[in-house]
Amino acid sequence: MPRSAIATGLVDYVLPVEEMPAALLEYVEHAHLRGAPIPVPADPRHDPLHTILALLCTREGHDFRCYKKAMLLRRIQRRMGLNHIAAIGDYGQYLGDTPAELKALAKDLLIGVTEFFREPEAWAVLEAEVIPKLVAAKHPEAPLRVWVTGCATGEEAYSLGMLLLERVASSEHNGELQIFATDIDRHALEIARGGTYPEGMASSLTPERLTRFFTKSDNSYRIKKELREAVVFAPQNLITDAPFSRLDLIICRNLLIYLEPELQQKIIGLFHFALNHNGCLFLGKSETVGQQLSLFEPLSKKWRIYRRSGPVRHVPADVPLIPEALPRERPGGPRPHKPRPDDHGEVTRALLLARYAPAAVLVNRDCQTLYFHGQTDDYLVHPAGEPTDDLLAMAREGLRLKLRAALHRAMREEQPAVVVTQVKRGGASLPVQVTVTPVEDQRQGVGLWLVTFSAPPAAEAEPAPRAIEESAAVAHLEEELASVKKELENVVADLESANEELKVSNEEAMSMNEELQSTNEELETSKEELQSLNEELTTVNAQLEEKVADLERTNNDLDNLLASTHIAILFFDREFRIKRYTPASTRLFNLIPSDLNRPVADIANKFSDGHLLSDAQRVLDTLTPIERKVRTVGGEWYIQRVLPYRAHEDRIEGVVVIYTEITELERGEEALRESEERFRTLAETVPDIIFAHRPDGFSDYTNPRFYELTGLPPGAADGFGWTQSLHPEDWERDQSRWRQVLAAEEPYEIKYRLQSAAGGYRWHLIRGRPIADASGRVIKWFGVSSDIDDLVHAQEALAQAQKMEAVGQLTGGIAHDFNNLLTVIGGNLQLLEARLQDDPAGQKLRDAAARAAERGAERVHGLLAFARRQVLQPQAVDLNEIVAGMMPVLRQTLGEPIEIVLAPGVDLWAALADPGQVEAALLNLALNARDAMPEGGRLVLETANGTLGQDTTAPEAELTPGDYVLLSVSDTGEGMSEDTKRHAFEPFFTTKTTERGSGLGLSMVYGFARQSGGHVKVQSERGKGTTVKLYLPRAKDALAAAVAEDLLPLEDLRGREAILVVEDDADVRALAVTYLSELGYRVLEAAEAQAALALFEDGEAIDLLFVDLVLPGTLDGHALALEANSRQPALQVLYTSGYPRTTIMRAAKLDKGARLLMKPYRREDLARAVRGILDCSAGLMPEGRTPGEAPAAC
Repeated sequence: MPRSAIATGLVDYVLPVEEMPAALLEYVEHAHLRGAPIPVPADPRHDPLHTILALLCTREGHDFRCYKKAMLLRRIQRRMGLNHIAAIGDYGQYLGDTPAELKALAKDLLIGVTEFFREPEAWAVLEAEVIPKLVAAKHPEAPLRVWVTGCATGEEAYSLGMLLLERVASSEHNGELQIFATDIDRHALEIARGGTYPEGMASSLTPERLTRFFTKSDNSYRIKKELREAVVFAPQNLITDAPFSRLDLIICRNLLIYLEPELQQKIIGLFHFALNHNGCLFLGKSETVGQQLSLFEPLSKKWRIYRRSGPVRHVPADVPLIPEALPRERPGGPRPHKPRPDDHGEVTRALLLARYAPAAVLVNRDCQTLYFHGQTDDYLVHPAGEPTDDLLAMAREGLRLKLRAALHRAMREEQPAVVVTQVKRGGASLPVQVTVTPVEDQRQGVGLWLVTFSAPPAAEAEPAPRAIEESAAVAHLEEELASVKKELENVVADLESANEELKVSNEEAMSMNEELQSTNEELETSKEELQSLNEELTTVNAQLEEKVADLERTNNDLDNLLASTHIAILFFDREFRIKRYTPASTRLFNLIPSDLNRPVADIANKFSDGHLLSDAQRVLDTLTPIERKVRTVGGEWYIQRVLPYRAHEDRIEGVVVIYTEITELERGEEALRESEERFRTLAETVPDIIFAHRPDGFSDYTNPRFYELTGLPPGAADGFGWTQSLHPEDWERDQSRWRQVLAAEEPYEIKYRLQSAAGGYRWHLIRGRPIADASGRVIKWFGVSSDIDDLVHAQEALAQAQKMEAVGQLTGGIAHDFNNLLTVIGGNLQLLEARLQDDPAGQKLRDAAARAAERGAERVHGLLAFARRQVLQPQAVDLNEIVAGMMPVLRQTLGEPIEIVLAPGVDLWAALADPGQVEAALLNLALNARDAMPEGGRLVLETANGTLGQDTTAPEAELTPGDYVLLSVSDTGEGMSEDTKRHAFEPFFTTKTTERGSGLGLSMVYGFARQSGGHVKVQSERGKGTTVKLYLPRAKDALAAAVAEDLLPLEDLRGREAILVVEDDADVRALAVTYLSELGYRVLEAAEAQAALALFEDGEAIDLLFVDLVLPGTLDGHALALEANSRQPALQVLYTSGYPRTTIMRAAKLDKGARLLMKPYRREDLARAVRGILDCSAGLMPEGRTPGEAPAAC
């Protein structure tokens, strides 16, 4: 296949010669090409053609719904044959999957058949009869506006442009010529804009026109500028876009033949709107204005040239002329019709019109029928022969003459006309009143007339002749005659239908002829494209010529720039006479045009110094430019540059003096100096360190604050001297971070420790930012260093507090569970005491278990104290006594390898602390010492008195000045590192394995000491052992005296009242019930709040409610107590809980006076609490007691 054919882009196959016959045979034998029709489904929603049109619209942007279906199917069949696809549904699927095929189909459907002066006879009529009148009718200065629709590649638009330019040139018209050429094919528009056509088109043009309007190149012709500038090409869709307006001529040739008839009529109406009065419409030979003859009058029926007639229409037809979006199929079928709100009114109006409105016909000025309403058969009948829309030809016998008279009178007078006559129908004459009423059609803008037929008023009705009885034979003949007439009417209707089909077939044939012509022209496209390439080469050469002209213009512009510059430039000869100067020089020298060739010394200037002539002489002597700053008497600053004036062959013929104003620059430098002074003042007075250094760390500025904080002499930080004040560990880390910062060139923040003048290290925060030069290269780093030592310690304290809070939340839940267990264990062991009086061995085991339970309760108490979730029970204690009492336990726990040395203090003060917590702290410290001495060693326990004054240093500084009792625990173990000492008191921190420690020991000691108002201090060094000092506050005299309450014996705490025990733990509930029952009380029990309320609802008389604060369900213990009190106001309440007192009091929102018995409790504790509450409520005191000695519950 020739490459020239391939290059056109119009070939369907590119194959070797041996494969071409098979491809041609396969294409020819395709079913649809042999006449097989494409099946059309009954349901249009499932029509594959609808799918194909939707793809073309959504993906290619072209809506072909309005095109004739037959034409669309023919084009689709051709593409199906080329792709060997038999079913149109399969082809639709293939289009969806193949964008290239979709583009090819769209290109096939955009038929672009055109040429210069196509159908020359039609153009001759346009040139001779239409254009001269259009030009003559226009005002000489008014624009002549023309619209060429469907212009394709522009030949028709340029043809029209030639005719108009020729006519305008020979007339007196001076107005603008505006030719708008539009099309939806953007590729065709690009060809039209290029204006390059193959040389074969020359046969369609006269030699004169070819010479005037075209430029010949090798194988093509190019439109000249005059014609090209007269035509504006633009993409425009005639169906969806708004039309142009105020037009004198519209050309729409061979476009309407592809569209459906209904749309053709809409477009004709659109053209009527767009045209000026007496504007012309030029259609194709196969196109007409259809039924809208009232809008146009023919100028040439053969060549379809029309002139606009009818009144002016002020609004166009609806745009777009078709719906904007393709209808999409809804899931499940079409949506059922939902009547609009006004449908009922329409139905009513239609029914009334059908029943009561008279028969009527709408006609135009030519008496052509446009619309029928009602039973017009009584008055009109279609005549035999050719179908006609002439109203007078349809009138029945007796009606035609008076109907014609009424029509003529109504049209002439523009007033309704009424006549009464007789119409013959069925052998009888019937009276009828005919009324002709003028109607103005606002949409079409033309005059219409409505002819109505009705019965005349009674007074005017002519009497109908009496009916004459006819014989049966006459009636039969009339019946047969009516039948024959009916059959004749059917035959006439069939003939009309056949004629209509012949017209459609004729139109289809015309369309096919057009398509065949389009195919022939497409075959010539390959040749045209080659000619286009040659034309493009010509275009490139023309562009090069334009570039040369541009360069010339640029040189001229540069010359003008020098003449108009705002820089003062003066040219002197060797005698310092003025040769030339720029206009800006007149601002500095009093120059006028006549001063040329005058010595510059004679010209007054505005400078305050006189260096100009001396500098000019020195430049002549040395040929070295001189530059200096000069100032005018008005305070303006300039740079004065004096340079030698070098002519051809480097001859020195004078000097050039250039003045560049730098007033703003000088002001900026002055502002910069002031800014530097402000910065220096700021840097020397702020409390932070300010520094600047190079990217390599070399310091070239450090403010005085650095030397004040570090104690170094001024200048010691210059270079790399600042590094000597950094902590060694931070310096290594800082170097790594510094390298990252240099690589990223972004702002940074670094925390580090800086040695202070006092010798210690304090935390600082550096914030640094890079400073870049104009090229973006970082040349300096500027930063501020702030002392944040106090902030760091505050953050560490906050972190410690947060950890303690987390541990506290954990220990609260653990304590609740353990307290419930210990209550059951201790209570049952207490109940066993009476049962084992005769069993010494069993009693011994019970006592051991009871002590273990008490120890467990103390450990839970200590755990809560560590977490600061438990209120301690401080009292005056003797540390010597506690330490001595712990010795057996310590020896047994630590084992023989560890020697315990006791060093009690003399005259030791009493300490204020919880004794159980002191024992737990001592045991924890001893166990830590044992773990630090795996091979054995010595443990020293020492007590002493101590007083802290106002000048105490850390860690004693964290204590309030006063008297303290000291417990010191020292070992000879491994000792601690500095890092271990910093984290020693943190929860869960440990250096042991998980089997040997949890990390809570020292934390609990620390928590107990701080909650007691004391402190813990650790002294340790690697390899030299560890000493832990526990500071406890001294007990004051008022607290040192033991206040022991005179407790009543258990037998005196019995009673008979009714007590309700509400406890969700079955074991704890059973134990409490047993305790109270053995004391003589009537006891009821419940496991949850609702069961307890049920007892109150049953009317049980209850004296005291003993309830756990935490219960399952929606009501807790406190809510239950409130509900119970609302039923029995005299009810007394005793709460209990295994949670820490402070936690449960806050969570349950208890009042300060609420009675709370903490778990685990003993029988005596419960008995005293219950008896005390009941006695207080009754106003009774046990015998021998006073109100001041009443139990605490009161």
